[in-house]
Amino acid sequence: MNDDRIGDVYEGEHGTPQTQRTARERIHWMCRQVADGEVLDLGCSQGITAMLLAREGRRTTGVDRESKVIEQARERLSREELTVRERVTFLVAEGAELPFADASFDTVLLGEVIEHLVDPRPVLREAWRVLRPNGRLVLTTPYGLFPYHDHKEPLYLGTVFVLLDGFVIETLDLLDSYLILTARRGEDADASYDKSWPTALDVAERRLAAQDQVASERKDRAADLQRQLRGLKEENDRLVLEVAQEREERARLVDAQRDQQAQLLERAETAVRFQLEREQAQDRLAALEAAHGELEQTQGSLEALQRSVDQLRVERDEARAALSAAQGELEHRATEVAEHATAADVVREQAMMRAAELEQTQRTIESLRLDASALDAAHAEIDRLTAEVTVARELYEGAVRGAAPTAAGDAAA
Repeated sequence: MNDDRIGDVYEGEHGTPQTQRTARERIHWMCRQVADGEVLDLGCSQGITAMLLAREGRRTTGVDRESKVIEQARERLSREELTVRERVTFLVAEGAELPFADASFDTVLLGEVIEHLVDPRPVLREAWRVLRPNGRLVLTTPYGLFPYHDHKEPLYLGTVFVLLDGFVIETLDLLDSYLILTARRGEDADASYDKSWPTALDVAERRLAAQDQVASERKDRAADLQRQLRGLKEENDRLVLEVAQEREERARLVDAQRDQQAQLLERAETAVRFQLEREQAQDRLAALEAAHGELEQTQGSLEALQRSVDQLRVERDEARAALSAAQGELEHRATEVAEHATAADVVREQAMMRAAELEQTQRTIESLRLDASALDAAHAEIDRLTAEVTVARELYEGAVRGAAPTAAGDAAA
C-alpha cells in the first residue's frame, strides 16, 4: 500500500499548503484534457478526480487495487448530490487485468500511477485495450528523481517514450516537477516512431539523472543541515530557557533571603519587646508582691481591730443591758417615791441619795452612750477599711493573673 491520500490533500485536510496547491493544479489539468464520452480513472485512489468530472456531467468509472481507498471514495461519493452519484462507479480491480471489454472508454486517466509500478507496461497495455480508437490517455508522473517510499524508479522521457509504445503523444509539458502529457491510441500505421529517440534521450537523461542524484544528495545534505540547525536552535532555546530559569531562581532566592532577613529582624524586635515587657511585668509583680505584704499586714491590723470592735460591741451590749436595768430600777424607785411622798423627811434623804445615785447612773449612761457613738464610728471605719482591703486584694489577684500569661509568652518565645 502506498498510503495515497490525494483526496485529503485536494480538500486541504493533509499536506502542506504548497503540496495542496500543486495537487489541485495537476488534477484540474487532467480534468481539462478529458475527451467527450466515457471516462476511466485508473488508479483513482480516494476518487476526487472522478467526482469532479461527474459534477460537470461526465460519466466516470474509478478503479483501484486497494479496497481501503475505494471504501473512502464511496464514502465521499455518498455525500454528493444524487445526479453526481449516478454518474460515478467505483470498483476494486487490478490495473493489469481490467474487467472491461475492449474499446469501452473514450478517456483513460493515469494520475501518478506508473511511478508506483515495477513494470508499468501491463497497465499501459490494458489502458490501450479499453480505449476506443483515437481515445485519449491523460498521464501525470513525477519527472526524474522524486524520493518517496513507494516510488520504484525515477522516470525520464526516454523511459516514458518506450512505455508509451502504441500511443501517439499529442502534448508534453512539465508542471512543477511533474511530467504531464496526453496521447491518443495509435493504430499500426501511425503508432511507430523513430527508434533513435530513446537513444538520444538516454544520453541526455543520464546526465540529467546524475545531476538529479547530485541535487538529491545536496537536498539530503541541506535537510541534514536544517535538522542540525533545528537541533542547535532547540539547544539554544533550551539554554536560553535554562538561563532565564536560573535568573528567576536567583531572583527568587534573593527575595527569599530578603524575606528571611526581614523575618529575623522582626523576630529580634519582637524578642526585645518581649524582654522589655517581661522586665516590666517582673517589676509590676515585685510591686504587687510588696503590696501584697502590706495588704497582709493591713489585713492583720484589720483583724485585730475587728476583734476590738467585737469586744466593744459586747461591752456596748452589756452597757445597754445595765442601762436598761438602771432605768427600770429608776422607774421603780420613782414609783416608790411617789407612793411614799408622805414620808418626806425619811424618804427625802434616801431620795437625795437615790438622786445622787441616779445622777451618777445618768452620767454612766451618758458615758456609755458616748462609747456607743465611738463604737459606731469605729465600726464604720472598719467597714471602710474592709472595703479598701477587698479592692486591694482584687487588684493584686488581677495583676497576678495578667503577669502569668506574659511570663508564659516569654517562655514560649
